[in-house]
Amino acid sequence: LYRRGFDIYTMDWRSQGLSGDSPRQMSEKGFTDGSGQRICHVETFDEYVNDAEFFFEHVVSKPVSNDDGDRRVCVVTHSMGGLIAARLAERKRCRIDRIALCAPMIRHKTALNVCGVLDVELPMYLSRWVGKLITFLGAERLKADGRDVDASRPTTERLSHCVTRGAYWNELRKEHPRVVLAGCSFGWVIAATDMEELIMKDAHKIDVPTLIFQSEDDAFVYNDAQVEFTQRMMRGKCVGPIRGAYHEILAEVDDVRQPVIEAIETFAQVDDDAVFGKDVMERLEAVPVATLTNINERWPIGYHSGVRPPRYFPVPLVLRNYPGMRRFCGLCVQGVALAYIGHKILAALHRTF
Repeated sequence: LYRRGFDIYTMDWRSQGLSGDSPRQMSEKGFTDGSGQRICHVETFDEYVNDAEFFFEHVVSKPVSNDDGDRRVCVVTHSMGGLIAARLAERKRCRIDRIALCAPMIRHKTALNVCGVLDVELPMYLSRWVGKLITFLGAERLKADGRDVDASRPTTERLSHCVTRGAYWNELRKEHPRVVLAGCSFGWVIAATDMEELIMKDAHKIDVPTLIFQSEDDAFVYNDAQVEFTQRMMRGKCVGPIRGAYHEILAEVDDVRQPVIEAIETFAQVDDDAVFGKDVMERLEAVPVATLTNINERWPIGYHSGVRPPRYFPVPLVLRNYPGMRRFCGLCVQGVALAYIGHKILAALHRTF
C-alpha cells in the first residue's frame, strides 16, 4: 500500500510486539534467550482504545489536517485490532473515513488446553465463568492459554500457508524474542469478552463504510460473530470466508492476499457514494470465496476451525465435526476440564495467599 501512494501509520499494542509492559510484567519475564513467558494482560480493553485515540490525535491527525488535498483516513486492521477499531468507530472521537477488518476478533475462540494433552472448546458462558472466578481470586495475570513460547523454534500456530512469509516471521522471532507471546492472561480474556459484547451491542452506531474479510479456517476467531456484527452495522459488508486462508489474511499466499489488498485499495479511494459501487464490487468478486455446502456445519475439521462456539458442553476439538459424539464426549471431558480448572483455582489461591 505504501508503494501505491498511501501514507502508512502503525503501532504495536501495549504488552505486544516491541511495545512496553508494566514494570511488574517486565520484571517477571526474560526476553533475551527466546524462552520468556511474556503474557498479554490488560485490566480493560479501554486501555487499547485510549492508546489508539492518542495515536490518532498525536500521530495520524496532524499530517492529515495540515494537508490541503482531499485525503481519507482508512483504518486497516487484523484480529484484535478489528475489535479496537470497531470501538473507535462507535465512540466517534477520531476521524475515520473507511474501515477494513481482516479476520477481526468480534468473538475470540474459547479453547482451553487440558494438561498439555487435549484442546477443549468451552461454551461462552463457561469460558466467562472460569475467567471471572480466576479474576475474583486475584490471579487475573495467570496465563489462560498459549503454548507457542520458544522464539528459537518455528511457530506451531496455523497462521498462513505462505512459506516465505512464515520463514520471515520465524526469523523475526529469533531476532526479537520478546515479540513472542506465551499467551494471554485470564484478565485479558475477561476484558476481551466484555469489549466484544459491548461492540456487538453498539454496532448500529458505526456509520463508517466497513469491509470485513473472513478466513476459511481460522484458529483464533469465530466467523459467525463477524456475520452478525456486519448485519447490525449501518454500512458494512462481510466478504468470505476466503478460500484457503488461515487467520493471517494479509500474510497469506499471493493468490489470497493480493485480491484483498487490491479491494482495500479501491475501497479506500472511491467516493462515499461509491463505497459499495461497481469498482469495489468488481474487486471483491476477485477475492476467492469458499462455497459452503451446509452453513450449519462447523466445517472444516481442524484445529479451532469452527465458525461458532459450542452451546452447552465443552467439546474436544478433534471430535467437533461429529454431531453424534459431541454430547457424549462433552460430558466425559467436562469432568476432566473441571478438574483442570480446579487445579488452576488452587494455583491462584496459592499465589494469592
